[in-house]
Amino acid sequence: MIRIIKNIQEFKTYKEDCNRLADNFQMPLLRYEWLINCAYAVEPPGKLFVIVVHSEGRVKAIAPLILIKKTFNNRNYRREKNRSKQ
Repeated sequence: MIRIIKNIQEFKTYKEDCNRLADNFQMPLLRYEWLINCAYAVEPPGKLFVIVVHSEGRVKAIAPLILIKKTFNNRNYRREKNRSKQ
């Protein structure tokens, strides 16, 4: 089962799982304490996006991500590109 978490309160419930998985890699940047502080730094609603994979009754993977929406305006790009040819 894959679960998507979009708020810090729900992410807090995965502290033990997060640290258990991080201990397998012996990397402090994967620990819950690091990740929760990063989440607070970018906390505006809709930005936090954590994918949690459950299998056989246990959490098998946690992927903390941040959604960033950017658009690319092709019209402006083409206009600038055409101007450079003149």
